[in-house]
Amino acid sequence: MIGILDSGLAGLHLLGRLMADLPARPFVFFGDTARGPYGTKSPEAILRFARRGLRFLEAQGAERIVIACHATSAAAGPALSAEASVPVINVVDAAAAAAVQATRGGRIGVLADPATLQSGAYIDRIQALRPDAVIHQIPCPLVGALVEEGWTQKPETVMIVKKHLIPLKARKIDTLILGDGRCPLIAGIIQRKIGRRVRLVEASAGLVPQLSDFSSASAPSRSEPSTTVHPAVYLSDITPETERRASVFLKRRIPFRPVSL
Repeated sequence: MIGILDSGLAGLHLLGRLMADLPARPFVFFGDTARGPYGTKSPEAILRFARRGLRFLEAQGAERIVIACHATSAAAGPALSAEASVPVINVVDAAAAAAVQATRGGRIGVLADPATLQSGAYIDRIQALRPDAVIHQIPCPLVGALVEEGWTQKPETVMIVKKHLIPLKARKIDTLILGDGRCPLIAGIIQRKIGRRVRLVEASAGLVPQLSDFSSASAPSRSEPSTTVHPAVYLSDITPETERRASVFLKRRIPFRPVSL
């Protein structure tokens, strides 16, 4: 079983991508909707909150855990990995590796929430893999809120994305990391405004190869009957708005299970 740890609902988009690529694997998802998103929280608070979700997923039987939240990956990824009883993969490591592989000239941009950028994690991970890389970071706090409201095609969203990308265009980046779990939902707008010559990188591009090896070793054999595997989705707070917001990220109806941590 693969566990997905998130600070809210945006990780449901990553869950959907992984389910499509690894259809035989069972998933268990925890979203800390009572406290997240974590994009404006301190590193100490992020680690404290994320530990609860990590322990919960371990108790559910997760054999490998993916940290879907970029802020959690940046601020607490190494600490959670050291504490966990199972392998932990985080989206910052995966996206940084994918960007280094994708870049042509080593000019890499990062679009992410303030907590992720303030940690310096993307700079550290990218330069560890490619010391000569030039990295430009831009915070995008408004973009995430617009996506969560379902404003993925609104003129206001296009205008704000364009404004965020002006400094990155001026620096002539050739690769852009979508360092917020909500950004992939407006990847089309981002691509149009940054230009077709810039390669967009999502964390899922670096995650699937790591999880494929694990899945191949533990998936049901081909002789077993094929079945549809439904994920277990746990949330720390469920309100009347939850289903509407979740539908922005996952285009299928899944029952939510409340859990208090």
